[in-house]
Amino acid sequence: MNRVIVRKLTLGAAMMALLTTAAQAQLTTFAQFTQSGGVRPFSFTNAGAASTFALNSPLNVNFVYQVLNDYNGNGFAATIPAMMTLTSDVASLGQVLGGFRNQPMTNITMTFTANTPVNGKTNLLTIVANAGGTTSGGSLFGANASSTANFAGSQNGGTGDSVTMTSDFLSFTSTTQRDYSLSLNAATPNFSLNGNGYLNSFTADGTGTFASDPAPFSSFVPEPASLVFVLLGGIALHRRCRRC
Repeated sequence: MNRVIVRKLTLGAAMMALLTTAAQAQLTTFAQFTQSGGVRPFSFTNAGAASTFALNSPLNVNFVYQVLNDYNGNGFAATIPAMMTLTSDVASLGQVLGGFRNQPMTNITMTFTANTPVNGKTNLLTIVANAGGTTSGGSLFGANASSTANFAGSQNGGTGDSVTMTSDFLSFTSTTQRDYSLSLNAATPNFSLNGNGYLNSFTADGTGTFASDPAPFSSFVPEPASLVFVLLGGIALHRRCRRC
């Protein structure tokens, strides 16, 4: 077999492996938020190695679950008025990737707290992401001199990046991949890299989505009294089936 054929087969195998990996990662979007207050509240502040990306102050948002949850009695929740917080630090120098700019971030904490508690609980979603090795727990990425960008991160076993998610209303115990993605727009000034190697300071508006594989499940556990009724119902159904 000549080298050209071997190379084609190798490339073909690599492509198949890539497609197989992509097919295995069936990410499900389980929640999203839209901004309901503030004007360009997301802010990157250039301070060299101490640069940060954060909210200027807690932000009013509309939060929506897209999977079964416990917030509204184990059903699909409507829009939930909530308060969002976000803090993060730069992980390393920014990168020039063709016509794009990438700023690795770490020590990321993002929270969504319901304005109205349900059974005393308010944690709609909390995300903590950290760098693994020399990589990042997330990054700011966008076209150079653009007014739009993305802030995103993913659980990555290969690099050691960690993205953990917790909630009072969903369980993530079975998830092996967890992703977050914020779309930033109206960036002022436009998205660009500073001469000191980090992004230039900018402010922006934002929306976001959250996904995992598999989808998180409802963390609802029936109260003891409710559990008794469930068991009694199962026994009654079993007796009816025996009479059939």
